[in-house]
Amino acid sequence: MRDAWKSTSRSDSPAPNDARQNVDAKQGIDAKQNIDTKPTIDAKLTLVKASPSLERGATIFKREMCAGCHANGGNDLMPTKPLKGQSFALKYVDDNKLGQAIRQGFPGSGMPEFPEERISKAEMNNLILYIRSFTPKSE
Repeated sequence: MRDAWKSTSRSDSPAPNDARQNVDAKQGIDAKQNIDTKPTIDAKLTLVKASPSLERGATIFKREMCAGCHANGGNDLMPTKPLKGQSFALKYVDDNKLGQAIRQGFPGSGMPEFPEERISKAEMNNLILYIRSFTPKSE
């Protein structure tokens, strides 16, 4: 037994890193891949877009005709005040403030009010999630 152990050279035995590479290769993982890399914004958006709440928000956005003036988060009536971007995100940091603005509308601007009889609390949460998706969070 001892001779058999001696006859096996250390170079024939996989080093710890080699063993890890073999396991990674079996699992379809590139051993050179940096597993500590943070996901990109695109990857996060893909995850968010798959959310049923986000899809419901998009449906409400279309149903209530928001898309007529705010297609893709823009603002046809007031182009300098879109529903996206850093300025919008800073102005409406709090979801309650954004929800209140939607509920009350903007008299004289063309944006009607959306009372709870028209958009329920749950629908409002989904709508806000959808509106927030126009401005990805930066790292």
